[in-house]
Amino acid sequence: MAVFTNDVEILRANLPMVPKTWDGKRCILELKEADYNWRQMEGGRSILNTKFGSC
Repeated sequence: MAVFTNDVEILRANLPMVPKTWDGKRCILELKEADYNWRQMEGGRSILNTKFGSC
């Protein structure tokens, strides 16, 4: 369980910044502008990794 402690702390610190509603088109365009692999749909994880870094 201790392996995920750091990940949980990162999530807790960033969770208040996560919007409650998402505009899908805006999110995809943001990924595209960031030169991220925006065509591959991985759910919200792609957007969260772009915003907060990979856990």
